[in-house]
Amino acid sequence: MKRFMMLFAVACVVLSVVSNRAYAELDTQTTQEVHKAVDEYLALKQKTPGQNLDSFLGTVKGGRITIGGELEYEFVDAQNDAAETEPHFQLDKFVLHPKVYLSDDIYLDAQLYFKPHGKTYLNEFHLVFDNLPFCNAYLDIGQYERQIKTHANRTTEDYPLIGTAFYRDDEYAISLGGGSSRMYWSLLVGDGLELGGKQVAEDASYKIIHDNRKEEDFTGLSEFNANIGYRHDYGKVGKVDLLLYYVYKELSDNDIEFLMDLPDYNGGHNEDNGYRYGFGVDYQIAGLRLYGQYIAAKDGTLERHGWYVQPSYKFKVPNVKYFSSHELLVRYGELDVDIDNTLDNPYTWDRQKITIALITDIYKNIKLKVERYINQEDTGDDEDVDNDEFMAQLEVKF
Repeated sequence: MKRFMMLFAVACVVLSVVSNRAYAELDTQTTQEVHKAVDEYLALKQKTPGQNLDSFLGTVKGGRITIGGELEYEFVDAQNDAAETEPHFQLDKFVLHPKVYLSDDIYLDAQLYFKPHGKTYLNEFHLVFDNLPFCNAYLDIGQYERQIKTHANRTTEDYPLIGTAFYRDDEYAISLGGGSSRMYWSLLVGDGLELGGKQVAEDASYKIIHDNRKEEDFTGLSEFNANIGYRHDYGKVGKVDLLLYYVYKELSDNDIEFLMDLPDYNGGHNEDNGYRYGFGVDYQIAGLRLYGQYIAAKDGTLERHGWYVQPSYKFKVPNVKYFSSHELLVRYGELDVDIDNTLDNPYTWDRQKITIALITDIYKNIKLKVERYINQEDTGDDEDVDNDEFMAQLEVKF
């Protein structure tokens, strides 16, 4: 019995020593794994400062996904000559915005639009390869807008006249871009947009010529887009951002058919291409911002050009939970069509438009936009068109 007790005691001592070593090794391994996971998390968080990494969900293939979105609900009141004469509420859109990180430098994002009366579609998507090993470059493959739209940094619900005319919609495209701290650039090839019609505000009456999203399937690369920009923060003097922009496009059969329907259009068989060029200038100092843009365009023999200026001022109310900031904005723009104005064809009219807006942050990611649109047209006749509009919109982002 004593011999058994001695052997048992020796075994316990041996097991204790072995187990302590095992636990020590396991504890060291676990600690290293935890430290490694924390280091990876902190590195990723530093690399993507705009993302809340704690909100990421995992995918079955090991990616990271976030879901954002937007809802716009609005009240619209248009004057008597407009198509919708009665003041009314409407759901403008509900958007889901998933974004998937396949790696630190490769991500996929999309915009799913849900509109009233069953209109649901993929508005935009990107597959981006970021931080390529030269010139801080990126490669963007998908369906998206011309860069001049992004540069405009539109804060109103309303688009300027030349925005509706030349860059409001998206196209299938591949772009390569990059830059340094001050200079940036991009080159794009895509299937382009085709000529169509679009209203100048919320009401659907009196449309202008518009670079429209193609409804048919991919028909080939028909557009080349080049952009070069300069931006710099001069401190107390303010921030400056200048973008020069050029588009070359080949006209489709639908484009030529659209042009031939315009009165007095003198197109020839050799006029099967077009262009857009222009610039945008953005200047900011404190809460004051001044933006301006000019675009000239040609399709076949039809020439158009337009411009707008947009001063705005944003002031913040400190130490309040609600109604924390207010932005007052005024925009004046013109769009001229180089063809005789004809009363019964709004596409031929020269336009002027004034937008007056007050944009209020009710709460974080909840805005109230109150906007007034004063539309003026040169119709080729003494008859005036009454189509001014008022809009108040609640915008919720999440």
